[in-house]
Amino acid sequence: MKKTPSEGIGAPVLRKEDVRLLTGRGSFSDDLDLPGQGHAVMLRSPHAHARIAGIDPAAALGAPGVLAVLTGADYLADGLKPIPHRPFSASPPDVALRNRDGSAIFVAPHYPLPRTGRASRARGWR
Repeated sequence: MKKTPSEGIGAPVLRKEDVRLLTGRGSFSDDLDLPGQGHAVMLRSPHAHARIAGIDPAAALGAPGVLAVLTGADYLADGLKPIPHRPFSASPPDVALRNRDGSAIFVAPHYPLPRTGRASRARGWR
């Protein structure tokens, strides 16, 4: 069955929620405000590929309303593992990537929080 141009890539997609969302009548998870509710804030470095020598959470912990400051050290102390991921597709149409000697390409562990200082070096991270 051949598709017409209006049925494929580039065709407008009509969704039933558009009017509600575009007119300000939508509801989002950010709209919830429950008693005792906490909020998470992720602080990112302004320096690309910078080496983090350490994190001092004292100032943040002293701010009003702050419940916790979590770092990569906390992540490791809890025994959490890297997030599993495959940056390369394994589907048949894709070319399988291998090193010149035929071995598999190294996939670095993916941690959600930065590791700093001696703890990261002791575990072989850079």
